[in-house]
Parts: sequence; structure tokens; C-alpha cells
Amino acid sequence: HIGTSFFQGVDLVSNYFLKTMMKTEDTLEGIASFEEKRRPVWKNK
Repeated sequence: HIGTSFFQGVDLVSNYFLKTMMKTEDTLEGIASFEEKRRPVWKNK
């Protein structure tokens, strides 16, 4: 974005990355397996 500071840009990219990554099946499986105290079953998705 034009007129965006470096730190605002980093914040935008970080937020996009986190929102994108938090939607993957493996991320959800990792969180669920941690909460259930079991080994995760990864699907590479």
C-alpha cells in the first residue's frame, strides 16, 4: 500500500499470514491434539 509505513506493512502481512495459516486442517488438528493430549494425525493440508 502506498503511504503505509514499514511497520504497518509488516503488521498487514503478519495478519494475512496468520489468518491464512489458521484455516488449514493441520493447524486445527495440531490445536485439537494439543488440547486432547494426543499425537496429531497430519494430513499435509
